Amino acid sequence: MRPLAKALVVPLLLAGVASAQEAGHAPPDVAAAIADVDSALALWTKAAPATLELSRTAAKTMQGLADDVATGTLHQSAAPLRELRTKLAARRNELLFGATAPAPDETPPDRERTLETYDVRSIVEIPPDMSAAAPRLGFHPTERFAGAGSFVIDDSPNPSRGIDADKLRDIADRSNTDGGSYELSNGRLLVRGTATAHERVRTLLAACRTFAERRVAFDLASYRMTPALGRELEALSGPDGSLGEAGERRLDEALARGEATLAGLETRSVHDGETFTTWTGEVRRLQEDAAIGSCVATGQRVHVRPMVEAAARRVLLDVAFETVQPAGAATDLDFVRAATRIRAPLGRTTLVGGTFAVGSGTTCVLAVKPLIVGSALDARIDDAHSERETALPERPLGTLAPAVETEVGLLETLIARADRLRELVGTGYQLAFFDVRDLAFDGLARNSPRLGVANADREWTWRMPRVASIGGEWAPAFADPDGLEALIKSSTGAEETWGDPASYELHRGSIIVHQTPAVLARIEGALAKLRADLDRQARVEADLYEVEPAFVRELLARATAPSVLDGKALAWLDGETKRARLAGAGLVVAPIGGATVYVAEGHERLSTDALERTGWVLELRAQADGNATAITAGLTRAERERDLHVVALNATARLEPGSAAFSVAVTPGSAKASLLVLRLRSVTPSRGQRAK
Repeated sequence: MRPLAKALVVPLLLAGVASAQEAGHAPPDVAAAIADVDSALALWTKAAPATLELSRTAAKTMQGLADDVATGTLHQSAAPLRELRTKLAARRNELLFGATAPAPDETPPDRERTLETYDVRSIVEIPPDMSAAAPRLGFHPTERFAGAGSFVIDDSPNPSRGIDADKLRDIADRSNTDGGSYELSNGRLLVRGTATAHERVRTLLAACRTFAERRVAFDLASYRMTPALGRELEALSGPDGSLGEAGERRLDEALARGEATLAGLETRSVHDGETFTTWTGEVRRLQEDAAIGSCVATGQRVHVRPMVEAAARRVLLDVAFETVQPAGAATDLDFVRAATRIRAPLGRTTLVGGTFAVGSGTTCVLAVKPLIVGSALDARIDDAHSERETALPERPLGTLAPAVETEVGLLETLIARADRLRELVGTGYQLAFFDVRDLAFDGLARNSPRLGVANADREWTWRMPRVASIGGEWAPAFADPDGLEALIKSSTGAEETWGDPASYELHRGSIIVHQTPAVLARIEGALAKLRADLDRQARVEADLYEVEPAFVRELLARATAPSVLDGKALAWLDGETKRARLAGAGLVVAPIGGATVYVAEGHERLSTDALERTGWVLELRAQADGNATAITAGLTRAERERDLHVVALNATARLEPGSAAFSVAVTPGSAKASLLVLRLRSVTPSRGQRAK
């Protein structure tokens, strides 16, 4: 079963049925039940009148069942078995009562029903959004935020799973075959029904709780480390970007030796899809004469939206984080800000991104280690049998002929064995939940910080326009809800397979489907094709150098292609520490085919009439390009000399891991040039590469 289509059969019996059918034979318990029905049918056929049509149709039904077992489509026998059982019960009732025989589906008037209450608040309630509890970091003019980069979350849909109250009641009522009642009040489901009805409700609620109550535990750690250590750890990372055992040991060793410093650590347990924010720091008021700023927030803030991809054993994370620290004067701050979307494997540490320690400024590389708390996989629920028990009058014992008495006894044995077989085969339909949030939900917007000078009149108004932005700040969903439904239905049989009682509904990020196992398997295949290679991501080290113009000419001579350096040229660059001074470095993880991600580092200074933000901001996007990866990036650098000096660099290149794209800008009339180097460290293998 495809791991990305998160569904598991409940009860586990059905998983055995499916695997046995693939081999062309029934599992042992089903085979034994078929043999029992065959033997009982043979005995009854001998006792029944030779002209009775039912004995011939019963034999045909069992032959069809044998054919379905051979072809692995046992569920297709559900309807014929139901029809056979109804006819056998009608034959028995006719022998017992003649013309006054009750219908096989008549409801007993005195069948006992009880009222039970089920607490479903954990299923129907949406977790509160706690992301606003932490302030955004930086200067706040007139109690408002100074405009640093973050997510735009006001209009983002809540991707937490579960089922709305009305939908849960509708699903529970769908299996109402005994005249019971289902009502919801204040997070509680009130059910008045038979013991069988209550058992079906408990099965449904257990299946819903597997995903509605699922939680994710996080270790969120930030480190100060050098680019050299970052490269070592990248070399010790696996194809999914996580640190292997050797990488974990190297990080621990670096911390013990002082090569790296733990700057912050947060642990958090949240619901799957629950957006949260962590913050450790302080808020203080500025002096009274700070005309455009009233307070400042510093520390570390991490904003996360997790979505579990349980069967793939990873978590899809939208992450924005910032570290802001005082820099000397009360009105000076150093900052690191970044935002990305990343898939992090469960139980292993993954470096998410940030900046490396170059000089004495504030730096931060964020690492995440997620774990699932609770059930790992979603569920399927078998339909309940639709017929009701027959209310039989008192049996007229002693008044039947011996041959009739014998046939009635054989029929009752046959009906009981047919019921056992039908219980194992099921009705042919199941209720399944498929998590499609990665396809149907937009990624969160990522707005990089602006560099330049701003004044404030309730809000910051930037005097310098945005430079070097490559756009694409929004990460759109792969398919809109209507388009996703059309794609799935057209690839699984269209109208021929989606008539009543089949159903499809996108609800809270899940597709709730009522279908046969064969169609559910085709849905898994369709979703797998839609997701092909959507989980790939590129890990890029961004280095900003200050070089001499003469050095630029040597660098261009070593390029293996326009704006591309190979491993040999990069080794030469790393050795030129005197002529190429590293001014900044960072790690960026970009989803291939996704929206732009960014990392920024710099300084903020507040005066009596303006806010000045200097430093550098890198925006980057990655696209698949055949067997290579196309990297497009823009970097803006702003420095305070006499005036605000701004450099804009753009780089686009088709890269293999181990190579780099570069861009250089020489300032007119200056002996200084800025060099941007984007080293492609690793790329998640494509589906074809993983299959080899």
